[in-house]
Amino acid sequence: DEDENPLRIRFSDLPDDDQARTLQLDPLADRDEFHTFRTIARSLGDRPYDLQDIRHAASENLGESTRDVSLRIANLEVEDWSVWARSDESSLADLLTTPWRSVVLDVSRFGRPIERSVVALAMLRYFWNHREQRKPVLMVIDEAHNICPATPRDAIQQAATDLLVTIAGEGRKYGLYLLLATQRPDKIHPNVLSQCD
Repeated sequence: DEDENPLRIRFSDLPDDDQARTLQLDPLADRDEFHTFRTIARSLGDRPYDLQDIRHAASENLGESTRDVSLRIANLEVEDWSVWARSDESSLADLLTTPWRSVVLDVSRFGRPIERSVVALAMLRYFWNHREQRKPVLMVIDEAHNICPATPRDAIQQAATDLLVTIAGEGRKYGLYLLLATQRPDKIHPNVLSQCD
């Protein structure tokens, strides 16, 4: 129910590397800006935060690299994505920690493909990070070629594809199972497809 359980994630629910990928920050090509961003994010501590909090923290420091972080967020219009929950709103991570028998995430309503990839990556990371619980989970991914394509279009989709390759190869021993549905299996990443029956 979109009204009761809006499909949103908090920026702080993503690990540092995925946050940087979302902002198209490369740790080597964008050394100063990447380091500044990571320093700002870590200064916010363990509390939930959003991109507005990052920009606010960056604006308190008048250094060039903090200004660059703010400009990057503004120029990419990442803050305007409809996928983000504010720091005081519930998120996908909250939903997944409650008892559930079935969860359906419909990412088709997001206008930007990268938003769909961010949600998919957040969900996959959640299950992979909790794999030691060995709770049996069947992840059904419809239109799977959009989540793990043979040729990912950006760093977020590449990270989701890499994680699906890992889950396809190692997930079963942790109780993580995949059911991929697509009309175009040739468009799915070959390392995921090779694990399919």
